Amino acid sequence: MKRIYLLLLILLLALGIGGYAAYNELFPMAKPIVVAQQEQIQSVSVSLQGAAETTIADAAALLAMIADAEPTRIMSVNDYPAEKVYYTVTVAVPEREYRYFVYEDNGEVLIEIPYEGVYRADRELLVQIKKMIEP
Repeated sequence: MKRIYLLLLILLLALGIGGYAAYNELFPMAKPIVVAQQEQIQSVSVSLQGAAETTIADAAALLAMIADAEPTRIMSVNDYPAEKVYYTVTVAVPEREYRYFVYEDNGEVLIEIPYEGVYRADRELLVQIKKMIEP
């Protein structure tokens, strides 16, 4: 009888590990968010859905909040978010431009990087962006 329980335990353990591996393969966690180094940044601007951009003089706090965002298993499969209202944070460095789409979905503040992933951010990020855009 003990052998049956031991075999059942081993089988359940193998199924659990295999199930997690399959889940992780189908819905991978996004890689950590990449934010440009402060000394390389040429400009930072924010806009509401691609409208006129507002250039930010001191964006260190904003970039720190973006860097603190946590990866999720939500996939990004579009050039732009599907949300009706989103904000774009554009960070220009000499070799490229980083673009972060920030929006609210089901009470959570999310940052989306097209084809890379979706990240969960602190609500304060959205509050700060709105302050920068709205007079």
